[in-house]
Amino acid sequence: MVAAARWIAKLSGPCLAQALQMYPDFKIKVVGHSLGGGTAALLTYVLREQKEFASTTCLAFAPGAAACMTWKLAESGVHFITTVINGADLVPTFSAALVDDLGSEEVQNWRSNVETQVKTCQNELQGLKKGLDSKVEQLKSVYQENIYVEDKPFHSFKKIARSLGYTDDDLPLVSFQLVSKGYYGECGKRGGYMEITGFSPEVREQIYKAASVNLCSNVSGQILASLVMNPPKISAGDESFESFMSERDGILSSLARRAKVLEEAFNSLEGITCNKAEGAMYLFPRLHLPQKAIGAAQAVGTVPDAYYAKRLPEATGIVVVPGSEFG
Repeated sequence: MVAAARWIAKLSGPCLAQALQMYPDFKIKVVGHSLGGGTAALLTYVLREQKEFASTTCLAFAPGAAACMTWKLAESGVHFITTVINGADLVPTFSAALVDDLGSEEVQNWRSNVETQVKTCQNELQGLKKGLDSKVEQLKSVYQENIYVEDKPFHSFKKIARSLGYTDDDLPLVSFQLVSKGYYGECGKRGGYMEITGFSPEVREQIYKAASVNLCSNVSGQILASLVMNPPKISAGDESFESFMSERDGILSSLARRAKVLEEAFNSLEGITCNKAEGAMYLFPRLHLPQKAIGAAQAVGTVPDAYYAKRLPEATGIVVVPGSEFG
């Protein structure tokens, strides 16, 4: 929004200055709605930096301004920026800091529980009972198709919960599916869906409102999301079923083959071991760092793998992500 505001100011500045010379009694008022409201507020600040536009005012309807400026800056504009907000609209009350704080709090509360319960679902169903009460479970099932080992099939959290007798009244559950990393699409494709069960109509309405704030995915992303939810079926007589299955199986076998090649390559390197590739699109190699490198990391107050990851681009130009970032 800041870039947009500066771009608009640069293009419109000469025209506005000429208009004010022709009509000196006129005043400039910038008007915007939603994200445009946030941009309008920022544009007003930018224009008022110039002497000839110092009297510019702004009228913003349901602006997204809170997320684009500090509280101190927002307070400085109370005399020349007027906002109109529906009292029930949550979006204008959000800020980037608030969203980050909320996300951090939620992650701390449920992330470790979810990971533990999903693993338990795969190995020991009975152990799941201890963790199902009074939680909202949020699960992302992106890699349920590309599994490379036969003895570890994918287990749907919802299906297992239902088999244990838990209903919507017992377990609020949110399930996500994306096309950007599954075999249906490729990285960079944006599209997906979420299923929410066990929530009251009032909560569902607020979730739908929050989801509706996001921009729509592009056409190809929407087509891929539709394919995820409703792939070609032989039972329906779909003509594309055979070609779909052929392409699907080809992609999955290619992913499995490349994962195995990389796994073997990592394990062949001195000082590196790699866990077996069992699915998804990740490998987790372990670098056995010498004690001197570990000591150097401790001396600067960071974990060894993060220290290594920061030094590696400087020495080789290779960028990696430290494993500690994955928990």
